[in-house]
Amino acid sequence: VDEHRFSPAPARAREDGPIRLVGLFRIVPNKRPLLWLETVAALRQRHGIALAPRIVGTGPLIDEVNRQALRLGLEDLRIDAPQTDPSGIYRDSDAMLLMSSVEGTPNVVLEAQACGLPVAACDVGGVRDALHRRGPDAGLLLRADIRAEGAADALAAWLPGAISAPREGRVAFIRER
Repeated sequence: VDEHRFSPAPARAREDGPIRLVGLFRIVPNKRPLLWLETVAALRQRHGIALAPRIVGTGPLIDEVNRQALRLGLEDLRIDAPQTDPSGIYRDSDAMLLMSSVEGTPNVVLEAQACGLPVAACDVGGVRDALHRRGPDAGLLLRADIRAEGAADALAAWLPGAISAPREGRVAFIRER
């Protein structure tokens, strides 16, 4: 991970608005974008968490994602095309959620943490090894077969502390590995 390109941005004050939750993935079945949407909707409905949801990606399921977002009441979902320099995406976010059913080495998990971002991701492929999992700034490792309600419950308990925790531990984890 290029430390100059993926460096932490200053943390913003929590009173500055909703949690900016990003998903950075190709919009294909194995990345489970519909589960991502259902989880975000459950966070709002079950836990009343104010979110600004954003997906950065493209793929064959984009129309289905847009339809499902409307069905779930996520009219404010922002979908952006991939960028050549994703470091800005991470710096404009408060947390990242990855719901993939298959991963190799999850570069987005590494990059997000290098930018100081808290990451929640399913325990598939190399996620367990890529995720900082100790201390108050730890990421959240979700079960591989998790459903939206369970993910939302886990995220609701984890998000407030993860966002307010210092970013240095996440960044150090990436630098050391």
